Amino acid sequence: YDTVTGQYDVSDGVVVWSQRDGRDLDILVYRNNLIEQLTHNDYDDEHPITSNGRIAWTARMNQVYKLMVSDVFGLRSVAEYHVMNYAFSGDNLFWLNIDRRFNQFRVFCSTGNQTNILSEGEVRPLKYNYFLVNDVGGAAWEVLRSDLGNFGMQLVYSSTDGYSSREIFRRQRWFYDLTVADYREDGTLLVNAHDVQTKNLDNTSLIHTSGSWEATVVTKSVASRAQSTINAIVRHQTPDTSSPLIVRYDDGFQDFISLERVRHNLFVADGDVIAAAKNENGGLLLYKDRQVTVILTGGRDVKSIVTRGGTTAWTYENVNGMLKLSVATPAILVGNAAGAKFVTGHLVKADGSQSVYLATPAGDRYVFPAEGQFYSWYDSFDSLETISANELAAMPLTGAVLYPVRTLVKTPSSPKVYTVGSDGQLHWVTDGLVLTTLYGQNWNRQVHDLPESFITAYRFGGAVSDSTGYYSVALIR
Repeated sequence: YDTVTGQYDVSDGVVVWSQRDGRDLDILVYRNNLIEQLTHNDYDDEHPITSNGRIAWTARMNQVYKLMVSDVFGLRSVAEYHVMNYAFSGDNLFWLNIDRRFNQFRVFCSTGNQTNILSEGEVRPLKYNYFLVNDVGGAAWEVLRSDLGNFGMQLVYSSTDGYSSREIFRRQRWFYDLTVADYREDGTLLVNAHDVQTKNLDNTSLIHTSGSWEATVVTKSVASRAQSTINAIVRHQTPDTSSPLIVRYDDGFQDFISLERVRHNLFVADGDVIAAAKNENGGLLLYKDRQVTVILTGGRDVKSIVTRGGTTAWTYENVNGMLKLSVATPAILVGNAAGAKFVTGHLVKADGSQSVYLATPAGDRYVFPAEGQFYSWYDSFDSLETISANELAAMPLTGAVLYPVRTLVKTPSSPKVYTVGSDGQLHWVTDGLVLTTLYGQNWNRQVHDLPESFITAYRFGGAVSDSTGYYSVALIR
């Protein structure tokens, strides 16, 4: 891409960014393997964000910032005056603006076709990213109040649905120094806190809290940047340096995602993905399903990262000093009688039809044999594109979407349990002890039934009789 200016964002295979077009900034969108210009006018459109197909940005008109939205309801302005802080969480759009009726700053939320006022807001937020979101419709934000107590009060509010909010907790500003690190999908918070009045100056604790309970994750000499996945908390080994990342799962298990050092505080997490900038020789680490993929950037340092909805975007400077924007989308396993391979693509269906296909950049399509295959790769149909029947017919039907690697499957006519290998082949796991060791005591609940009619999309590989054999077929190279 050309030089990218301003903020960019990514979600569900869509990338949005602002780029100078002549004298002003406009919003560009990358989706379905195409780049399109969303805005074209005589004023600056800046700081775009996206989620579930919705796109929002600020349009600066005569020193007034209007919050603009493009979605299924059309392109429109949802707020104006001086909107500078806003964020998507799932389908919900949160923003901070003044309520002219009371001349007070409030937090608002658009759920699509309805706007709600949630709570008081901070008059002068110190953070550019005022809202912490969990990408499933919820958000959290801080408010400093000088009229509560002798030293003022720091309050944290949250909304799980965009319709109402509640105060999670409050602390006296003098006694506590608090920074909210992340807002998790379950509505709990990660907070860096220490007691200013009685603390040991070397202690700062990263706390996991719901408001009604608190648990200390780690205590270090400085505040720890923390990010959350669906079931884990991610942080630096040493919070004040470029050090390896540690992931701590909710069941208590803790491990490094890699022994490579990560640039200080340059890592993000969303869903089941962790993305981090390598400290040496440039490049990006992508961590998913407890495996690391290294993406090279020609020795250039990664400048920024965003990950959401299974898609990751990052910027780095090329040899000419231009800022480049790159994107990585999930690779999906597909197959036919000739074999299996990983491809990228987007969801499509014909107008008036219920059948959903994976369309690839090569111009072909793959069928989802059943709901099991679809939901093993996607959480929803939010990114589904409807096209004409003629457009769909022009895409040759090449094969079927397979289950992800390491998925357990069986056919109705046989008791044999197979694991899907990285080669797309089915490998019979002959020893139940292997299944118990690798999948737990309830491994049988993780087995998917594969219809006999779709077994031809797979080929059969060698049997697996021990853990060594399992890891050999499950390793994605």
